[in-house]
Amino acid sequence: GTRATVNHSSAIDSGTTIVQIFDANNVEVYSGALLSSGTPATTDGIAGNWKVRVTLTNVYGALNFRAQMF
Repeated sequence: GTRATVNHSSAIDSGTTIVQIFDANNVEVYSGALLSSGTPATTDGIAGNWKVRVTLTNVYGALNFRAQMF
């Protein structure tokens, strides 16, 4: 696929989170915090092997998300 949805279901009590998704050309197609709910979509990217980077800073809580290509 060339796009993905990011399904959020986290319960963050403190700290900061960043989820970044990069397409097959290593171009960032999504960046955002982990949320309690929501299903945003990435921008269009190049099909192939995508990369997900999660950066956590002093986080306490339940982290739950899923990225699904379409």
